[in-house]
Amino acid sequence: MNFKRHSGLTAAIYFLKCLSEGQSVKELSERFDNDEKCILRWIDFLKYNRFIEEVTSEQNIKLTISPIGKMWLRRYEFALK
Repeated sequence: MNFKRHSGLTAAIYFLKCLSEGQSVKELSERFDNDEKCILRWIDFLKYNRFIEEVTSEQNIKLTISPIGKMWLRRYEFALK
C-alpha cells in the first residue's frame, strides 16, 4: 500500500475503517510494507483523538471504535458517495 496516497485525516480514517473491519495490528502491518511502527503511530493518533478505545481483558487488548470514531466513519462513507 502506498502511504503517500493517503494523508492527514484521510489516512487516519482509513486505518480506523480497517480496524472496524476487524483487522489486527499485525495484519495492517503486513498490508502496509511491514511498517508496524507507522501503524502504531496511527493507532496512537486514533486513541489520542478518541476515535478508538482500548479495552483490556485478562490477557487481551482489544481496540474498539468509539462513538466519535463511528461518527467519522459515517462522514467518510458519506463523502465517498
